[in-house]
Amino acid sequence: MKLDFFILFLQSGAAALSVFIYNKYKTKFLFLLMLFLGMTAVTEVYANYVKSKGGSSLNYYHLYVFIAFFLVSIIYLNIIKDRKKKKVFYFFGIGYTLFWIAIFFRRELFPYLIIFGNLLVSIYILLYLRELLLSDKILNYKKLPSFWVSVGFLIFYMSSIPFFTFYKYMIDRDLFFVLHILIIIMNLFIIYGLTCSEKEVKY
Repeated sequence: MKLDFFILFLQSGAAALSVFIYNKYKTKFLFLLMLFLGMTAVTEVYANYVKSKGGSSLNYYHLYVFIAFFLVSIIYLNIIKDRKKKKVFYFFGIGYTLFWIAIFFRRELFPYLIIFGNLLVSIYILLYLRELLLSDKILNYKKLPSFWVSVGFLIFYMSSIPFFTFYKYMIDRDLFFVLHILIIIMNLFIIYGLTCSEKEVKY
């Protein structure tokens, strides 16, 4: 319970910080990140409230993962410069949407939707990091909030794929703390990127 509270505190703190940094620089990257973090914080707070009342949060997460996927996709669609690479976003976006719609008829496929989405987001992040590595910006990567946010995203999205792959076994073994640790690490990277790398204003 204490770990859940700490996660909510971190998520809410990251969301609040993103609002402050966005109001200071008003870039598209920060705006989209602010929407993502704000929606995540609100969803988690409300879902925890529903669970505390004995309700199910599946419906909220079903909608959340769809919106979150497209927000993150748009973030990387805007910061990746290679037009050829951008084409994969539209192709994968259509596939993800069809998969998401299928969940209305087969709820048991929900963990696989998360796996698919996390895999796609990981690909987007790797495309961005590769582009960054080959550009002059790599010399100042420590000052790039998009770099630190991407590292945090990659740690969570890629590392959680095995978790959701064996989702049924994780429930029986009560191993959700692994996912909680990944969420904490992701938010710490995001907070670091926003506080220590806020001078990048080009996106």
